[in-house]
Amino acid sequence: MITKPNVNDVISIIKQAFDDLDYGRFEARDMQFTEQLDKHPNQYPNDKDIRVKVLGLELGADKGELVCWYESLANKRGYSTKIKDLSIKKYKHILWNKIEDMLEIAGYEVGKIKQDLLYETENMIIASNNRKLFSLHTII
Repeated sequence: MITKPNVNDVISIIKQAFDDLDYGRFEARDMQFTEQLDKHPNQYPNDKDIRVKVLGLELGADKGELVCWYESLANKRGYSTKIKDLSIKKYKHILWNKIEDMLEIAGYEVGKIKQDLLYETENMIIASNNRKLFSLHTII
């Protein structure tokens, strides 16, 4: 078990996982969510929010087959069968939700860690875009 004195080791491992997401250092198949249809898609209730039904119909899958998807911000459904629609932001939040309670129980200050891991990259991107806009305005 990792104890409090090893905080730098734990945080560096977690930071590496978030960096891997940011820089695309992952296999696409490792990011897929899958579910096996336990019945024909048309046998599920008429609810547009039943993901397995929607995907089963979309992919032409039948009872016993797997449907796969990626979490996405590319559409209002929040998921897609296309890797290009994968949302790194959503995967970072999923990863954070998996580890937050464990870190809190172990005594870590999760607020600061969360800020660094989930919003640091977004803030860097915003700052970079602002610098580009500033540079553009000074040229004009």
